[in-house]
Amino acid sequence: MAELKGYSCPKCGSYLDVDRDRDVFECPFCGNRFNALVFHRDELLAEARRLARSGDIGQAMEKYEYLLNLLPDDFDIKNEYACAVDGIKSSKALSIDLPKEPDLVVAHERLRALLINDKRFSLGPGADYFAKLCEVLSLEVKYKELYGKYEKKLKEAEEAKGGKDKPLKYIVAIYAVAGGILAFGYYAELRKYYIASDIRATWPLWTYFSILAVLIIACVAIYFISAWKNKDQTARYNKYKKSAEDFYNNEIVPLLELYRQGVDELEKLKPVTNKNAEVNGEDKTVTSQASKSTSDLQEHITCSKCGGELILDNKNKVYICSHCGVSFDYSMFIGTPVSKAFKELADGEFDLADKRFLKILEENPGDFDANFGRVLCAGKWKNLREIELNDQAKDIDWDEMKKRVDQAIENSFGSGRRYFKAFEVLLNPIRTYSRLSDKTDEESKTAVKEAENDFKNEYPRFLLMDKQFRRT
Repeated sequence: MAELKGYSCPKCGSYLDVDRDRDVFECPFCGNRFNALVFHRDELLAEARRLARSGDIGQAMEKYEYLLNLLPDDFDIKNEYACAVDGIKSSKALSIDLPKEPDLVVAHERLRALLINDKRFSLGPGADYFAKLCEVLSLEVKYKELYGKYEKKLKEAEEAKGGKDKPLKYIVAIYAVAGGILAFGYYAELRKYYIASDIRATWPLWTYFSILAVLIIACVAIYFISAWKNKDQTARYNKYKKSAEDFYNNEIVPLLELYRQGVDELEKLKPVTNKNAEVNGEDKTVTSQASKSTSDLQEHITCSKCGGELILDNKNKVYICSHCGVSFDYSMFIGTPVSKAFKELADGEFDLADKRFLKILEENPGDFDANFGRVLCAGKWKNLREIELNDQAKDIDWDEMKKRVDQAIENSFGSGRRYFKAFEVLLNPIRTYSRLSDKTDEESKTAVKEAENDFKNEYPRFLLMDKQFRRT
């Protein structure tokens, strides 16, 4: 049914012929021509975005390159292509905001090099925006560099403040303890002589007092030396601290102000997307009505039987031909192929959805959504929340399920491949349950019990992984 969709000329209402060689829609009555690619721009761009989100940056870049070669002035395509070159999964993931930790600042070297060297970004619509973006990203790198120097100065100040007078304090403590032990021992020895009325109890007294005096003088001297050094360290700390503060105020604060101004200007410079369906050059164009968007032209759908206009019946969700009366499901004409397939999946039309997913995979085997949709179709699940250990699992063709999961793993890359491998792990207990749940022997019962426990553990873990995957 997808082949039934057609477009009518917004100028005269006639159906549009497709010139495959020149990729244009041509009206056979009034002679106007329109760029066919623009009518499908959103679908192609959505496909490139899906590839980028699933980690297939290489394939995504091919799509962006194709679009950019045909629509070189399209700002959205330029912007998302630049992000793909830098390895970013989506333009929303390019955060123009300084992180709390300067070490987390990303250099974006490939992105900045592209904006500087590729003339497609320095000319045409959005040139001012991309120039300012390059400037802002360079300021982020400069901020990281300057903040590193600032932290180094703070570290020097801390080193000057404390730690270097500690050896003197240790020496004072050692002298005090050693002197005390020596004096006590010397006194104990003299006391023995004194008790024994030995003459040696009198003559060494001057030595005892001399040792104590030397120890006391040494401790006092070291104390004053330590105090002097503390004063000197405080002065040096204040000096280094002031140097660090001056550096921050004179270098970093102005840079932050420039950065904030740049971010504000960047938002103002962002051009408004303008989809122009006209063909440039020698082809005849319509400058007013011909530049309608795809959504406007979707309202003019022609019947493949007689060429009459199809009228939308919202109540019954069908398109009805105003001439011959043939009706078509309206969902076949609305949205991208993937969105249509998922709508059919949500309605329980598993065969229709599977055919649509399969057609998408014929053109792009690595499409994550289509691979995922076919796996759900094989299990007769409308979404992940419907996956359960129940009798429905017995009706699954597990050979077909394994084939689809293996194909998804083989055709995916990066996070997409990890996703399907995790899904394969989730399917193992479901397969075991479907095979053994009706058996009554003890071995089978034990295996079913283990499958139930495995599913109970794996299912929440996979749902969390799915949530995190779709955020990226």
